Amino acid sequence: MSIQRSLFACPVLALLAWGAWFAPQWRDSSPQTGLSALQDAPPDPEPDPTGALILVADGAIPAEALIEALAMTGKQGPVVAINRTAEEVIDADAMRAWNELGVIDLLPIDPDTPELAKEHIARADLIWLSDTEDPDAYFKLWRADLVPSIAARRDAGAVVGGAGRFAEVMCVIYLGDAPDPAPLVRGASRRGRGMALWSNAVVEASFGTAGALEHLMTVLLDRPRITAVGLGPGASIVVTEDLRVITGHAWIFNPKGADVTVAEPGELQSVRDLKLSVMRAGESADISAR
Repeated sequence: MSIQRSLFACPVLALLAWGAWFAPQWRDSSPQTGLSALQDAPPDPEPDPTGALILVADGAIPAEALIEALAMTGKQGPVVAINRTAEEVIDADAMRAWNELGVIDLLPIDPDTPELAKEHIARADLIWLSDTEDPDAYFKLWRADLVPSIAARRDAGAVVGGAGRFAEVMCVIYLGDAPDPAPLVRGASRRGRGMALWSNAVVEASFGTAGALEHLMTVLLDRPRITAVGLGPGASIVVTEDLRVITGHAWIFNPKGADVTVAEPGELQSVRDLKLSVMRAGESADISAR
């Protein structure tokens, strides 16, 4: 990971190093891993609950994002539940790093023990989900019936954070396979059903990589009432009643007032007067009315 200071000089960096073994793998997932299994039409959007969301781009997790997530809990000694096994959670270096950040208890969310995972989610002030080596990790949460528990805990005010692919699946829909037969063609977007923690947005956590803009715009043109968000390298945002950038840059495409062509399925689409905001750390945007 690209951090310029010694990992051992700061407990936050030691924590980030512990999480860095899990390189993002989901971008190239095939249908056999479950990527196409949840591409049904998503449910109608519902009002977002009050718990804050922290979304982090692919790659190394900025220390500022973790610190912000813990601060948003409002607790002096927050309980954190993370999508790791019990064996990974009791790793001495990881536990020490979280403890030095003020975390009093670190609990695993392991789909292989769903009832215990639900208990841990119910206790958590912060639920932290980040990429693992398993490309099927998100779908395992669904199959273990843990997503409703996470949503219910957020309804109760817990903070939910996600990095990489887990940042994308927090929305009602998420980006699936590459557009087929081609980008910007009506009906070409491949999307899956997300956790619906953010009802009116779609997120690209690898914005700036080849094809990311076309992929995001294809989904936006197929569903022109949602806000499209691109997270650049090193970016992280917090979403409450508004969107605030913690680190890096976020690209916000607001379709309100835009003129989208009415194309037949299989035809190229276009859009005019689409509002774009490129926001840096510390800047905010009101997203409540979109």
